Amino acid sequence: MWLNDKLPPSFQSIVKPAFEALSAQVIDRLWAKDHRLWKPDPKEIADRLGWLTVPDQMRQQLGKLQCCAIWVRQVTKAISPRGHSFS
Repeated sequence: MWLNDKLPPSFQSIVKPAFEALSAQVIDRLWAKDHRLWKPDPKEIADRLGWLTVPDQMRQQLGKLQCCAIWVRQVTKAISPRGHSFS
């Protein structure tokens, strides 16, 4: 769902061009990890933009995470008192 989908039609003609300009100026630069959005020196900024790639990194680890969850369920089931569930 795009931002315009939630706006009254009278606002869409104003917001869409502003959003597109913002996208070109800020959002694209943010995803490119352009430190110059904040400071000219990347020293303090470059290592703080790692959150932008976390979804991709976690997607690559999905199999390991699922195996871990299965193991935890098995261990929990093995050590839980009869009739009790930890979930």
